[in-house]
Order: sequence, then structure tokens, then C-alpha cells
Amino acid sequence: MIEQPLGSVIEGSLSQGLEVRLHPDISVEQMRVGKFLVVQGVRSRFFCLLTDVSLGTSNPRILANPPSFEDSFMRDVLAGSGTYGKVELA
Repeated sequence: MIEQPLGSVIEGSLSQGLEVRLHPDISVEQMRVGKFLVVQGVRSRFFCLLTDVSLGTSNPRILANPPSFEDSFMRDVLAGSGTYGKVELA
């Protein structure tokens, strides 16, 4: 089985869990709450449960004027830089 990194841990704590920003080629539609994932640390691996999926944006103006569904070019331009997926792990 080939292991593919899903993203990068951007913050976390023992009590609140981990927040992971998904890589641009990973869709939030692939993520399912209740899925078990492994987080690779520097020295250890951690077995985690996916508890939440969300979307993030680097600029709030994108939310005020999002690209239309038909504008696939703008959606592709924004994906991964202007907009991104996030998951919460426990």
C-alpha cells in the first residue's frame, strides 16, 4: 500500500487535537468523518480519528465574491492557494 501525505499539521494540542491543511490535490470530498489516519511525526507515528472537515480561505474577499460554478479556471486558480481544505484530528 502506497502512503500518500494528505497535508501538513498547522496547529494542535493534546486537548484540542490537530488541525491539518490539506494539500491542493486532496479534495475535502475524499475525507470522511470517522476515518482513521496516521500522522507521521519526526520520531513517532500517531493513530488519529478524523473528526471534522472544513474549508478555509486566505482572503475573506473570496467569500464575498466567489467564482461561479461554471468558471472552472478561477476555481482551479484559487484551489490550494486562495482556498484550501482542513481536517480536524483527535
